[in-house]
Amino acid sequence: MTYFMDDLMAFIWISILLTSVYCLTEEQEDLAAKVSELSVTISKKDPKRVELIWDNSDNITTPTSVMQTPYSPVMDMDYIKKVCCHFSNCNLNHGGEDTAAKNFSCIVYNIYFMNCTWTVGKAAPNHVQYYLYSQNAKKKQESECTNYIKDSQKRHVGCHFDELDRFGGKAYFLVTGSSKRIKIKNFCSEKISLFSIEKYNAPSNITVNCSKSNCLIQWQKPKTRIEIGDTEFRYMLCIQKLGSQYTNDTEIELPGSTKNEYVFTNFDMEKNYILKIRARHRRASWGYWSKPIEFDHLGRI
Repeated sequence: MTYFMDDLMAFIWISILLTSVYCLTEEQEDLAAKVSELSVTISKKDPKRVELIWDNSDNITTPTSVMQTPYSPVMDMDYIKKVCCHFSNCNLNHGGEDTAAKNFSCIVYNIYFMNCTWTVGKAAPNHVQYYLYSQNAKKKQESECTNYIKDSQKRHVGCHFDELDRFGGKAYFLVTGSSKRIKIKNFCSEKISLFSIEKYNAPSNITVNCSKSNCLIQWQKPKTRIEIGDTEFRYMLCIQKLGSQYTNDTEIELPGSTKNEYVFTNFDMEKNYILKIRARHRRASWGYWSKPIEFDHLGRI
């Protein structure tokens, strides 16, 4: 009887996986017919929640078993449009395998600009052409790229944006494709926060003032297109001693504050140093390094 229950559990798990790919309502009748006293219930409030209840007469203490699959979405077309794609012309099932754009990524740089890039799908023909559509995550306003980045074969492999205010901080992206020979599958991104993909410029107004005992390093936060609090940033200082036989870099990571300063005490009075500083938002990756600043025990040179 133990083997029977193991087989039953395996069958049910396989059926659950099937419901993640196909519309669950088409699987319910078949599944219920094969397993005695089985009922499948989809929550109306949360379509990702599925309950399977069956009679487990071999277990006296637990006559009924309940299994929940909170991460099994109902992948019908309505779900694709409302949850996956958010675009009016999106169809994830349209086109051949490996024809969609691959390696999609975006980066915000120099405060006001953004580049989104991708690579050609492995199975896409050489003459394929891709088109990028973007959408404000709140207002749902769609627009096509107006400044494509092209490869040597004049295929669209990226898009340059020089106006980011319309995104309102978060956006969706859709890459469609066209070919005279085959249908090209669409690519659709998840919701992307522009904060998380921004590479900030280096901090500004960096100063070094030294005394006999220490050097006071101060700076200001990077310029941003919207107001960001001082404590939202983190900073990394790289201090390198010059003239030594081996590279001797000291990297210090600090939280942002209204002062933005660091007291450097462990220095050689007879050596010069190189200082660089970079910044990042607490939800993003590190930005660009500042230009190297040379200083000695008397301060900036």
